[in-house]
Amino acid sequence: MGMSKLQVIKSNACLLYHKEASIRLEATSRLAWYIRYTGVVTSVLSDLCVTPCNRSSLLLDVYEESSVTRVLELLSLGSHGSSPDEESQVRFSCLTQLSVMMDDVKLHRAFLTNGGVTLIVRELHELLTTNLPDRSKGKQSIGCCVRVLRNVCENSSGIRQYLGSEYNLLVDIIKVLFLHPTCRSDAVQLLFILLYADYVLNSGEEDGSVVSVPVMIRQSLHVPDTYSGSHWCNSPHTLPDETEQLLSRVECKQHLIIHWNLHHYYEGDIYKLLRHGSPSASNGQESQSLYDQMDWISELLLSKQNLLSLITSSPRNLTHHTLLFIQLLKLVTKIIATHPDRVHDYESLTQSVLVCIEQHEQMDSSMVNICLEYLSLILYHSPNTKSLDTQCLWSLLIADSNIRARTDLVLSCLNLILSNILTDSVVSYIGHGVHLDFLTISGVSPSPSSPPFPSPINNTRGSINNTSTGDSINANTRGSINNTRGSVTYSMGSVKACAYHLISGLCSNRGSVTALLHNIPRLVDDALRDVVRVRNADLVAQCAAMCCANMASFSTSEILLRKCIDENFFTKVIPILSNPRSSSLKSAVCLLVNNLFNLNPGLLAQTDPMVQLICVLMSEMTKYCSTPLTTELTELCSSMSRILTLYFSLNPEVPLISDKFTSALIYILNASSYDGDISVPSRDSLWRLSLSLLSSLPLPPALPPTVVSVLCHLLRTDKPQTARSILNTLPRLVPHLNPDNLEPLCHVVFSLWSHKFKPCPALVNSVLALTSRRGPQHGPLLLEYDILDDVHVRLKQFYVSLECSHGDNVLCTEMDIYLQLLNNILCQHPRVCEIAAKEGLADTLHKLLGWVLTSETTLSALLQVMASFTSNCLQGAHTILDTNRTILDQILSHASHPGLENAHFNSLTDLAKAYDTVLLEELIRIVKRNATLIVWNLAANNYKTKLHFRHIGLVNCLQNCAKVDEDFREEYGVPSSTTSRMWHSRNSPLLSSTPGSSSSNPTPSISRPTTPSWTTQTSWLA
Repeated sequence: MGMSKLQVIKSNACLLYHKEASIRLEATSRLAWYIRYTGVVTSVLSDLCVTPCNRSSLLLDVYEESSVTRVLELLSLGSHGSSPDEESQVRFSCLTQLSVMMDDVKLHRAFLTNGGVTLIVRELHELLTTNLPDRSKGKQSIGCCVRVLRNVCENSSGIRQYLGSEYNLLVDIIKVLFLHPTCRSDAVQLLFILLYADYVLNSGEEDGSVVSVPVMIRQSLHVPDTYSGSHWCNSPHTLPDETEQLLSRVECKQHLIIHWNLHHYYEGDIYKLLRHGSPSASNGQESQSLYDQMDWISELLLSKQNLLSLITSSPRNLTHHTLLFIQLLKLVTKIIATHPDRVHDYESLTQSVLVCIEQHEQMDSSMVNICLEYLSLILYHSPNTKSLDTQCLWSLLIADSNIRARTDLVLSCLNLILSNILTDSVVSYIGHGVHLDFLTISGVSPSPSSPPFPSPINNTRGSINNTSTGDSINANTRGSINNTRGSVTYSMGSVKACAYHLISGLCSNRGSVTALLHNIPRLVDDALRDVVRVRNADLVAQCAAMCCANMASFSTSEILLRKCIDENFFTKVIPILSNPRSSSLKSAVCLLVNNLFNLNPGLLAQTDPMVQLICVLMSEMTKYCSTPLTTELTELCSSMSRILTLYFSLNPEVPLISDKFTSALIYILNASSYDGDISVPSRDSLWRLSLSLLSSLPLPPALPPTVVSVLCHLLRTDKPQTARSILNTLPRLVPHLNPDNLEPLCHVVFSLWSHKFKPCPALVNSVLALTSRRGPQHGPLLLEYDILDDVHVRLKQFYVSLECSHGDNVLCTEMDIYLQLLNNILCQHPRVCEIAAKEGLADTLHKLLGWVLTSETTLSALLQVMASFTSNCLQGAHTILDTNRTILDQILSHASHPGLENAHFNSLTDLAKAYDTVLLEELIRIVKRNATLIVWNLAANNYKTKLHFRHIGLVNCLQNCAKVDEDFREEYGVPSSTTSRMWHSRNSPLLSSTPGSSSSNPTPSISRPTTPSWTTQTSWLA
């Protein structure tokens, strides 16, 4: 039987909205043949339904329902008029008014009640089939009919379904679409809503005027722009059916054979078998063969609920069919492992399984194992399980005295217990029970005074949140759990190792640590012995070390540390770290040592075993500078770095650092040293730990040039924490780097400055350290990255803030850092001073001077900047003397201020150099109060000749000084009547040379200020 005419016309019309142009063109050609279209079929005609549509403005709340009724009556009467002209005029007027009225949804009821739809459909058909006298009004009337039908169909699902089944109307609309371009937009929308009337809904506004289209249709076709709503976003039509995909596999096609066998043997299907319990097979072999096929059936039941309802409703009946029960649990575990979203009632299902375990008198190992495997799986996939009664689990754990024969059961139980947090009262019993297990495994009889296990155990369950200090505790514990589950047989050591995992998981709860330490001290002793016992397997020693590390991380007392010191534990672990053992064992031991070290660093750092252990760790790290770093080696290096960083922060000079160890740290910082499987967080964590270690070491005089390239590479990565660690370490490393190799590092650090302003304290310290070393390109780089301008702007902001706050000490402290940075910048190159002078730096310093006279540290830094600025400006260009004169005038105007009298006179003498005697005469007045400092500064720097001193009268001022060197008196003609004194004051910090000295190559000098409160981990260079 072929397709009807309606189906043919609708199927081809639907293709007009297809996204493929070739398909649209073929559909247009077929529709043109159906409607007897004589024009040329081109791509323009086939693209009509994919062009944007527009809507005319709406005229609402103007007409009443009675108006619609009168217009429809007039249209019905006007169609029987005597004159064709009059008839055409009446039709045009009525259709025009109706097209405007139907924009208002409130008038639709009157239109539908009076048969308006039938009348408009008839009018449209007559307009398309008859020749009207006025063709222009005829075309407009056709457009009015289409508009009326579009408005009515958009708001009435019944009308659009009725009209969508009318063959003649669809043909007429297609004719309008092809022949009348003036109303094509309305025709495209009307045709779409009629073709997909079964799927289009009305939503949105209160009147349902928003047309909603299914998402699947919207994604597959060109939907008119005016239909913006969407629905069925998560319907079966838009989501793939996983059951169908599973059944399409080759092996699943055998389900027909399975159903046939079921029907042949049991006169029913699988659901009948599950409902009525035990099968009645003719013999045991056929029954076993059928049960072997249950794995195939399990894949067919993913979307069925019969299995879950069977387990949750009738657990008593299932206990009599052990084999069937095992197969059903296998099915559920497979569903949970592959499709956990299919099973929602975890709580009731798990309780039902526990009831089945308790009511079964004699469970064989296969049933016990599948139950425990299911329980472990359900807890891992459902961390929000409220409560579970594990009395039956512990009874299973101790039911058989021969633990060696049931190690898989013990391991499954331990996996289950590790998924929960137990109360303090339960911890003591469990810990004692595990200790009894140790004694049983070792062949030792338990003590008669050992308390039995409790009969009922009420536990509050929850998921574990490991918050121990070691980074590898969480991943290591969970990784070991997942790896141990699923094996068939285990060695005796594996049972002991997994028991340590149990205690380690319990230690993740702070309240459990106290109960473990006080109730089972023998367990701690056994664990420490198992760590260093020679004959123990690496797995047992590793799990014991992790257990002790967890205890140490949460312990608030030093009991564990004192026990380790008394038993010489740190000496005993040295062979483990120095001999070729597994990296995971070494990582666990290092984590234990680190947690013990943190209990009392000062006590342990002074002991000889700790010094030996540090030497072993350093030699171990040098072994990993040639091979790629794997995941285990990365974890081991992280643990060793923590210990070394803590030790060298307390003892920076012992032991000596070799070049090989420094090279090993540089190798770790190199990104190409890591294996491809290393996770990015592990690598970044090791980088930060290595940088902290590098900053705490007593570094050699010169680091290799590769350090600069490695630091540049790390700073270019998009890891803020790594970049922050480098910036905090950089002030410590810069003095040990060759100044000729600092240009790439300056490029990277200065570019970071240009990206963010106001910069962070770590970045300011790094730039301060880099500018303290003079380089040939430092001056141009500082200008290129606008650091000079930023510092100048910041000083202006300080002036405004000081003026508003009337001299805030916090602002002065922060300003000290920027003044030191400015001093370093000015000392790089004379050209920098020239540019600073042109930008008004002298005026800024002139304004700041009046606000910092009460702060001695800030005043000293400001005078030092002025001295550097003045000295370098004279060396670079003599045309800015007027600018320097501004600074000198300000100094002279405040010469009598007590702050200047007590300030560093070396800065004042630098300012006085190469000028007339006006400033020196002012200084002479200050010298009378404190002649010692000015004398030794003048003698040390040798600024003036004795003739010049005599000329300005300085010698006369110094005749009464009591602390003048005899040689200096003879050279400058000072009478020897006063007592001379040796140059014991030359090393005073007040007399240190400054960057503004008259030497040919002045070097910048940074004074050591008080650490500002707004900085963290600030490092200053002396």
